[in-house]
Amino acid sequence: MEAQAVAIRPGMAFDEYWQRFQEQPFELINGEVNLLSPNEIQHNLISFQIALLIREFLKTTSLGSVFMETPFALTNSANWVKDSLVPDVMFIAAERLTPYQQTPNWYHGPFRIAPDLAIEIVSPNDRPKVVLEKVIAYLNNGVNVVWVIDPKRRTVGIYTDVEQPVIINADQTLSGGDLLPGFEVPVHKLFEY
Repeated sequence: MEAQAVAIRPGMAFDEYWQRFQEQPFELINGEVNLLSPNEIQHNLISFQIALLIREFLKTTSLGSVFMETPFALTNSANWVKDSLVPDVMFIAAERLTPYQQTPNWYHGPFRIAPDLAIEIVSPNDRPKVVLEKVIAYLNNGVNVVWVIDPKRRTVGIYTDVEQPVIINADQTLSGGDLLPGFEVPVHKLFEY
């Protein structure tokens, strides 16, 4: 008798995902669970600084909203989660957020839509390969732009694709581009805490 190969479907059902996430936050990348660990002070200060700068900018516009440490989980028609990520900071454009907010209980659980902008702050224990895998996962899941803020190098990597990131340093200015037109901040300000 021949053994039959069993196809393993990466990921998990949404209800299982959300129950497990509430017990121990994690990210699901290509169906693989990566537990989240607490951030250090520097990481949180930078997250707060960039979120605050974007929030202040958004007060004068109706472009959308900024969120911190909020998961998003994308499901297929069978309510199966293959990927779920928790950006340090994310922005969702009003044109996508407003209709989403019309769904019942939209504010319970994770977002079920991808952000337009995801921001990751590199922690001292982050390996470059893992950071790049997250950037790829963001882009593959519909995020338009990923900013990777590296405190050690005092740089911001701007990714719209993985092959050609734009890296700017502390002497340059970070621009919101098409997503946040008019938003600009000198990169060194992200590290003033």
